[in-house]
Amino acid sequence: FEAGALILETQVFTNILNSTFKGVFGRRRPHETEGAGEFRPFDVARGSRNGFPSGHAAHAFGLATAVAMRGGVYWGVPAYALAATVGSARVLHDAHYPSDVLTGAALGIYVGRILGRRQRERRAAKSS
Repeated sequence: FEAGALILETQVFTNILNSTFKGVFGRRRPHETEGAGEFRPFDVARGSRNGFPSGHAAHAFGLATAVAMRGGVYWGVPAYALAATVGSARVLHDAHYPSDVLTGAALGIYVGRILGRRQRERRAAKSS
């Protein structure tokens, strides 16, 4: 039950933060621009169509981090490998710049680690 709760919580918070950042930064996707990508801060009308940070990468790495926090290296290594595959595919399919994917990955990892640590502290407090 705790593993599922951590995964769900990580996905929800990652989605909230990622959606907020997409609206704030307003970066166009590679197939929409030439060069390094155009930022239009606070372009709320485009919403999730903005590319920075990558939502796919954020969610994949958030999931991988939650899995690693609960399952250790045995489950974490394949989860991170799969997440890296998701991020690479986003760049290869011209849906994101590498910086979009790296930022999304960092966001997912950060959220997963914070929430995983918080869950571990709550569990330790209950058992003592």
